[in-house]
Amino acid sequence: MCGSDSRESYGEVVQQMVVAAARLSQEVGMLEEDVLVDQSRRKRERDSEKSRADIEAAVRTTRLACHMASGPTAPSSAASKLMTAANTLKETCSRTVASALRTAGQHRRALEQAQRMEQEFVSLMTGQRSVDGSLAADSDDCGEEETEGEESTRMRRYSSSAKLTADVNPTGVLFAEKPASPSVRRGSQSSWSLVKEAPVVSGATAQQLVTWLTYHRAIDAEFADTFLLTFSSFMTSEQLLTSLISRFSVTPPHQLSKREREAFLTDILIPIRLRVVHGLQVWIAGSYDDFKEGNSTRSLLNKFLNTVESFLPACSQQLRRTLATNVKSGPSHLHASPTGKPPSSLIPPDLTSSHASSHTSFDLLDVNSLELARQLTLTFSYILRQIRPCELLSLGWREEGTAGLCPNISLFQFMSRKMSGLVGREVVRETVDEDRASVISYFVETAKSCRELKNFAGVFAITDGLSQSSVGEQDQAWQLVTDHLLRVYRDLQALVSPDNSYHRYRHDTRVIHQSPIVPHLSILLSDMEEIDKTLTDYLPHSPEKVVNFSKRRVQAGLVRQLQRWQSTPYNLTPVDIMQKYIRELPADSPPDTEDER
Repeated sequence: MCGSDSRESYGEVVQQMVVAAARLSQEVGMLEEDVLVDQSRRKRERDSEKSRADIEAAVRTTRLACHMASGPTAPSSAASKLMTAANTLKETCSRTVASALRTAGQHRRALEQAQRMEQEFVSLMTGQRSVDGSLAADSDDCGEEETEGEESTRMRRYSSSAKLTADVNPTGVLFAEKPASPSVRRGSQSSWSLVKEAPVVSGATAQQLVTWLTYHRAIDAEFADTFLLTFSSFMTSEQLLTSLISRFSVTPPHQLSKREREAFLTDILIPIRLRVVHGLQVWIAGSYDDFKEGNSTRSLLNKFLNTVESFLPACSQQLRRTLATNVKSGPSHLHASPTGKPPSSLIPPDLTSSHASSHTSFDLLDVNSLELARQLTLTFSYILRQIRPCELLSLGWREEGTAGLCPNISLFQFMSRKMSGLVGREVVRETVDEDRASVISYFVETAKSCRELKNFAGVFAITDGLSQSSVGEQDQAWQLVTDHLLRVYRDLQALVSPDNSYHRYRHDTRVIHQSPIVPHLSILLSDMEEIDKTLTDYLPHSPEKVVNFSKRRVQAGLVRQLQRWQSTPYNLTPVDIMQKYIRELPADSPPDTEDER
């Protein structure tokens, strides 16, 4: 009636059906998890639990019937009961599959929109969408779109022109006069189409800028990057986070029908929320100090992430990981580490660790000039990599008593002045011209090594020291310096010359790519000051405080330049005794005085 081979084969088929149905139900649940609202999710979970219970009961009944029918003395009715149980299992699996497909069909548009938005999120908004919100249409979908009927067409028209009750009207944003240039956007089915470039924002209120940052109908990657680099110049961190939370919580207008509310969910709310998440991701990765433990912004963010967990759990977990990583180890652009083996130290063997406690008997000329250049480079590079964008935007170095706004910039400038002072003191303290010539030669060689290491801060500091009047007056000593080193010194003077706005220096730094560098920071600071003098913070003749975003765009260019300089570390070995010596150099003035440039 029912042979053992056929029973085993049938049992395998039944098990495969069970696994397939459960897997399909699980996959549909995972796709819906970040899309459905809480009420729909709870109903789906109840349905899923019921389906699993029905399948488990049908499986138990089928296995029992199979066991009863496999005995040597099994009655003929046992085979009939087995077939009945198998048919029941088949119907239960079919209902589960049908329920899963029905659920997927109900939210097909939401799932498709979520997939598109997730692709944009993963690519960190590097793609572009046309200003009117249109996407490249796939040819395979044309027939389906035509059969959706007038109601669906009305829904799409609504979603493309919806005005949010909690939304600042984006038409309040001012755009610069710039012709739109075509750019290529890739469609979901490998189709290609041309879309217009996002308009260039020139001004808006702070709230309107946040709205444009998270706008559901446009993706402006350049704007997002500029905004998150410069927002500290016109709003606080807590104000920005509060605005992003408000954007995440927008609600649909009350007069919408059920289908229109679904369109609002898929075409407006989901894009806004994903753009809020992306903005937070970039913000946390670049401005770790805003979210340190105990900070009011950190407390507000922790509460908000609990809300995000309810709607976008995967995004919430990613934000928590980014927060934990960057607050502990610093911004993402500083995570790079040097590769390869660093060059061996040139410190003389007789300079032991016993000197680390005091350098009173430390003779600088005992150290190879190249090793001094290396250690200077590491010191300057370390301070440079600690400078945050908000320090540049604060312009705190311009006046006395405001060094607290830019502590790392002040420390960098302070170290430059200390190095210049060291050079002058070391030359003048010698009483014999030959010894003074040796000191001058030593520092010229050190500056030459700094230039080879692309440590321009060291070059400027040493040449400033050698250009002091007390050093320049040592005519007899300079005459004893070799012609070769005098030519090197003249070339260094040409490099640091302010002629044509430091043309030589700017050219040399501009051609350096993918290589560690320590710039002469004062020139970057002068550029920031010039921008601040030339462009106003807010646009004139406006009833509200309209942020001059064109100014922020120029400032952001200088911040990005600083970040490029910070991104590549030096592959050099710090020597404790030399680092201690450099850090403890005596100073002629405190670090909060105005920098000389």
